[in-house]
Amino acid sequence: MSDHPFAPGSVPFVDLGDAFPPVLVVDPAMDVLHDRVLEYVASLKAVELVEFPGQEHAFFVMELCGEASDELVMRHTLAHCQQHLSNIIYTTMSSTTSPASGVSGELPPPTHVVEDCLGFLQLLSDGTVKRAPAPLVLHNADDDTSAVRWKDVVYDETHNLSVRMYVPSSAIAGDETKLPVLVYFHGGGFCIGSFANPGFHAATLRLAAELPAVVLAADYRLAPEHRLPAALHDADTLFSWLRSQATLTGSGDPWLATAADFTNVFVSGDSAGANIAHHLAVRVGSGSLAAAPVRVAGCVLLWPYFGGEERTASETNCPSDVFLTLPLYDQMWRLALPATASRDHPVANPFGPESPDLSSVELPPVLVAVGGRDMLVDRIREYVARLNAMGNKSVELAEFEGKGHGFSIFEPDSEAAAELVRVVLRRFVHGGAAAAAS
Repeated sequence: MSDHPFAPGSVPFVDLGDAFPPVLVVDPAMDVLHDRVLEYVASLKAVELVEFPGQEHAFFVMELCGEASDELVMRHTLAHCQQHLSNIIYTTMSSTTSPASGVSGELPPPTHVVEDCLGFLQLLSDGTVKRAPAPLVLHNADDDTSAVRWKDVVYDETHNLSVRMYVPSSAIAGDETKLPVLVYFHGGGFCIGSFANPGFHAATLRLAAELPAVVLAADYRLAPEHRLPAALHDADTLFSWLRSQATLTGSGDPWLATAADFTNVFVSGDSAGANIAHHLAVRVGSGSLAAAPVRVAGCVLLWPYFGGEERTASETNCPSDVFLTLPLYDQMWRLALPATASRDHPVANPFGPESPDLSSVELPPVLVAVGGRDMLVDRIREYVARLNAMGNKSVELAEFEGKGHGFSIFEPDSEAAAELVRVVLRRFVHGGAAAAAS
């Protein structure tokens, strides 16, 4: 067969009929293949062409955080393909859980989809959970030309959980004083996501470079295979692993031994990861989780994913053109919480009827960031107000007008994302938290 899809002898596309799926073609206008791509689109059945003026071949790979890459993922690919994504992904999805077999010789009843979460996770009626393939594992541990080096380290062999360690190269070389440590948990409603996802990887890489800091981005067990509080238990395990690294002399990880200031540790995360960070800070502050010789200097919560049975005004009036909508919010809580639990469960609602009293908990200074168009903005404002009203907490709220949930992940080149990292977070991590504590 020829490499040309329309050369003599090639399979006629017109004969494929409905067997050929909808097609989205991305065409960088400065690509040497631009004219050939246009010919392909014109010759094919109905397709959608998205052209990016000024961009070159493979711009999405070469400029991961560029505006064109962001537009491709968020405005075109996701929006166009979401209704077809299941058909594409599930051909290669693997079952992560499967029920016991039925009586020998009897066919099991037909299954149907109970929950479909953004096409990345599917819960079937027989209890089987199917997931999209895991992201490609990357590392540059041996690349001493990069401004930031990273590598994956197993912190929990029992559950095969890893942490991605990001360290500025100059700190590994011992060229500067030791850096603060940012323990970071990714978002995803407790159901999806990984530190290896391109958006999260780019965000944590940026934090390491621009704060600067040693960033430890941890994976944790996901629901519904591992419902809450499994993720919180994994956070405890990670923190205990970090404590062990702080006590090891000569036998710990060499990057941490050289670069990490274990007396200046910040627990942090975005969305569900911020929820995890909150609970980790509470357990350390209440004394239920040992910390020494690690000192938790602060807590950074980016648009924390909290819940509650009573709707807030911003939840009720959630706009329809944002990523986190009320149906998605409710679905992820259904998948993540214990089967009979409500959104007032203590993991979801820090001020729920069965939640512990936080007034006596010695929390470190807390920085909370949220977008003004985030569905959770009212719930997050209430969280900040109630903690500050206790009189013995220092909680700062940074609100970004007009921005939605996860804006620094989805809009990395925006002015708001730059302000969040280079001004708000940098100030808090390098002195602001210490000033608030004094």
